[in-house]
Amino acid sequence: MPAVQTRGRQWEAVARAQDMLHLISQAGGISTREVTRRSGLSFSAATRLLHWLSGQHLIESIAGEHHPGPRLKLTITPGREGELVRVTLDDLCERLGRRSTSPGTPTASSPW
Repeated sequence: MPAVQTRGRQWEAVARAQDMLHLISQAGGISTREVTRRSGLSFSAATRLLHWLSGQHLIESIAGEHHPGPRLKLTITPGREGELVRVTLDDLCERLGRRSTSPGTPTASSPW
């Protein structure tokens, strides 16, 4: 049973990250305070997640605002900026030139 609970928590973390990425991609620059308010996460959880997303090059922070980073920009269709396209892990790995290590499950460890 613990493996099922762990996997559930991993997917909850993925869902939170995906929601946050969607907020950032739509906003065109959003502060940590606004991300925290809109996501419903605590300030400390939001800042940890933002730090982790930044380390993955999914977001970048410029002058106190968060913007899509180089890897997140790979998922945005040209001409449709602000719309995050939901891609599969395999699609993203293909775009990054890497193989997926475990299709259908999160590949990066999360800090929360």
